[in-house]
Amino acid sequence: MALVSQGIVRTFDPPVTVHLLDPMNDSVTTQTIALGPAASQIAIEQLGTNGGGLYNANSAHPFENSTPPSNLLEMVALILVPAALCCTFGVMVKDTRQGWAVLAALAIILVPLGVGTLMAEQAGTPALAAAGASLAAGELQAGGNMEGKELRFGIVNNALWSTATTAASNGAVNAMHQSFSPIWGIGSHLADAAWRNRARWRRKRIW
Repeated sequence: MALVSQGIVRTFDPPVTVHLLDPMNDSVTTQTIALGPAASQIAIEQLGTNGGGLYNANSAHPFENSTPPSNLLEMVALILVPAALCCTFGVMVKDTRQGWAVLAALAIILVPLGVGTLMAEQAGTPALAAAGASLAAGELQAGGNMEGKELRFGIVNNALWSTATTAASNGAVNAMHQSFSPIWGIGSHLADAAWRNRARWRRKRIW
């Protein structure tokens, strides 16, 4: 219901055909818009770290991820279970300090890499500057490297999501990862390696 309240569709109605407000030419005047039970499936997708999506654009599609609040909710959901399992481990070994220690170690790795990605994307790239692109943030644009990113989310939400989804091995995206700077590739994959190997850490006594 929280996702539906943000405008994410949840229906079994067939696709609808609408007239274009600004037709490309006289022969293309309509568009077919796919619908579907997106809200309920996205909740399962993110909490289950299943990735993918109902639409081809994944969580960059406005019917899957329509507003900044829905973006935050989905981003928390995709990392919630992997983070909670650290605490579950602490309960299972009857020493919650170990679970919190593993979670803290992962956070120490994830947060700086996420911030580094954010800074790198906000700074843009020399190639964009040479091409004449404006990299300065302003009232009309988020600035930085916006190629392949959603305007309604901006640099911050796209960069943090990409790091979180890679760390959790979720697969859901709200921007096109091949458009990110090389720093993102380093940061996100280091975070992914750390979160993937948390099971090994659990076998060692932390305290």
